[in-house]
Amino acid sequence: MNRVVLLPGVVTGSGRAVDCEVMAWKTADHEDQAFSQFKIVAAPRHLPDGSYTVEFGGVSLPTRKESGWWTMESLAW
Repeated sequence: MNRVVLLPGVVTGSGRAVDCEVMAWKTADHEDQAFSQFKIVAAPRHLPDGSYTVEFGGVSLPTRKESGWWTMESLAW
């Protein structure tokens, strides 16, 4: 069973680094910080659409903002 956690994070891109909050689905069969999906749920609205990197829970992953919405990313580990 997966568990959803809310974690502090940092979004980097477009020449900026800003704080955010990330909802992450933690994989139950791993003792370490293994996540199967994540979604940025709180970040400054003024960030333009484009490619970004999000850091949370000890991982750094690519993400995108499109039409004002953060894309949900599925992870393949």
